[in-house]
Amino acid sequence: KGAMPGVDFNLTRTGTVGITIGTPGPNVDGLVSQMKAFVDAYNAAQDQIRTTTSEQPVKNATSSTDLAKGVLFGDNTLAQLATSLRSSVSGSVSGLSGSITSMAALGVSTGATTGGSSFSADAVNGKLVFDEAKFRAAVTSDPNAVRTALGATSGTPGFVQQFNAVLKPATTSGIGISDRITQQNATVK
Repeated sequence: KGAMPGVDFNLTRTGTVGITIGTPGPNVDGLVSQMKAFVDAYNAAQDQIRTTTSEQPVKNATSSTDLAKGVLFGDNTLAQLATSLRSSVSGSVSGLSGSITSMAALGVSTGATTGGSSFSADAVNGKLVFDEAKFRAAVTSDPNAVRTALGATSGTPGFVQQFNAVLKPATTSGIGISDRITQQNATVK
């Protein structure tokens, strides 16, 4: 124990044994799990924005619950946020070059709206799909390019930084969405 950080040796007998230690590779299963979680969270956010901006106010509302409904009906700020998030995911990451410069190259896209035997409302609504096989192939063939594209290379902004730049104004205290909702609820009361 302690000979190599993160490695324990259990010696069961004496003798000479040759050991080959390869370069550590990425935890592909862990990355796949994180990508799936991101896609699920993104899709849930898009659903919530669509629901919130399409819920109409209750006419002649008498309860606080009914008063709160439709507060953000047709809200342009939320609609723009949904569009900006979609653009961030579907576009290339600014400043990257090489074979992996977008989330689509990593298997994350809105999929096809048509072209198959059926129309995809999810694709039209901006929901993401995750092609796990494409992601695994990218990680296997060029893990460093995947790392850089996602934004895990020091000094090189990637997708995470680009996506956070879109989210920051919407989540900043005092100017974010929750503050807008609080303000709108206050004017309804």
